[in-house]
Amino acid sequence: MAAEPFKRRPDGKLHLNRVQVRWSADGHLEARSAGGQMSHQLSGMAGVNALALVPDGDGIAEGGRVDVLVFGEVA
Repeated sequence: MAAEPFKRRPDGKLHLNRVQVRWSADGHLEARSAGGQMSHQLSGMAGVNALALVPDGDGIAEGGRVDVLVFGEVA
């Protein structure tokens, strides 16, 4: 579930946003942005444990379903 909106503009591409995921109180994974997503902002990778797959379109609303690729420990 998106803990905040993942906004974007349609461009024909799949966006991979750096996120921190954790378990919510109701047992769902929540994804929260790690901040700046530009390619030169690599410091954001230090605190993430997943990538959110944001499909082409207008983005994902807060509370919406978001697919993630988890590559770290989830607290």
